[in-house]
Amino acid sequence: MSSSKGKLLRNLAANYFGQIWVVLMSVLFIPLYIQYLGIEVYGLIGIYALLQSSLVILDLGLRAALGRETTRYASGGNGDSYRDLLRSIELIFLVIVVFLIVLINFASEWLASSWFIYESLDPIMVADCLKIMGVLAGLRFLEGIYSSVLLGQQR
Repeated sequence: MSSSKGKLLRNLAANYFGQIWVVLMSVLFIPLYIQYLGIEVYGLIGIYALLQSSLVILDLGLRAALGRETTRYASGGNGDSYRDLLRSIELIFLVIVVFLIVLINFASEWLASSWFIYESLDPIMVADCLKIMGVLAGLRFLEGIYSSVLLGQQR
């Protein structure tokens, strides 16, 4: 029993250290990003971060539920119901991602010309960046499902 407790504590410590490291590096490198990229490009990176963090709202707690069910399944739960839950969440997330990508692709040129103020960037490049951001944010959103599964298995 103490072996599983030690494993849990080690995993928690590694998780907290990883999160702290990411935040620390994000804050420390901001001046370098602005120096090398410029403030306008860094603003686009901020839009991407906003888009990605906004998708957490669409999660609706499904990733946390999936993590709990993965833990339950790993300790001897019903495989059929777990598989059905995983596929259902994958389908819900996939519909959200496809909708997001299509919406951003259609709105990217309008957003680039109407919502952003820039001096040195090309509007077509900004629209293309928005399209790429939509795809990347969608893929990161889908990746959250599998991260929850791995966390539920404590791997």
